[in-house]
Amino acid sequence: MATMNISVPNPMKDGVQSQVNTGAYANTSDYVRDLIRQ
Repeated sequence: MATMNISVPNPMKDGVQSQVNTGAYANTSDYVRDLIRQ
């Protein structure tokens, strides 16, 4: 699998981490992949 690095503002990073912390996603990569699929 390829790797990509992105920069986001801190509030956006915190929002992503909040979604991961709910347990719905194993990690940040899973969350971002789900967003891209949508």
